[in-house]
Amino acid sequence: MSQYSQHQAEELDETRQLKAIVKEWFEIDNTIREVNGKLNVLRKKRKTLQEDILRFMEDYEIDELKTPQDTIELASTTRNQYVNSRSLLTMLTQFATEKNIPALKHFLISTPLHTQKTASRLKRTKNFDSVDLNSLP
Repeated sequence: MSQYSQHQAEELDETRQLKAIVKEWFEIDNTIREVNGKLNVLRKKRKTLQEDILRFMEDYEIDELKTPQDTIELASTTRNQYVNSRSLLTMLTQFATEKNIPALKHFLISTPLHTQKTASRLKRTKNFDSVDLNSLP
């Protein structure tokens, strides 16, 4: 085999390898896109179910739900919520439409720059020391 044909054979082999690598990359990328799409659907469904569970727990004042393997707790977080320009504009517009200048003065003097906001969420914990009720005789 001449040097020229050997060089062509090496290039052809490298081209085949590159095509195989690119093909595998596209297959993996497509799989990732598929899985991400399924994950997004599952996350939306989980969020809807979570809102239902949260509403139920708050309505019936339930702090936690236990299963043999897991516990769902109702957790609350409190954070400072600062007055932003939109909320300030809304409040000022309300006073302006009512033409209540004394109330506006009182509001501006007495309103803190931030308020407390409490949000509820679900917290899942694993019960490591739990007993599976189905395994009991």
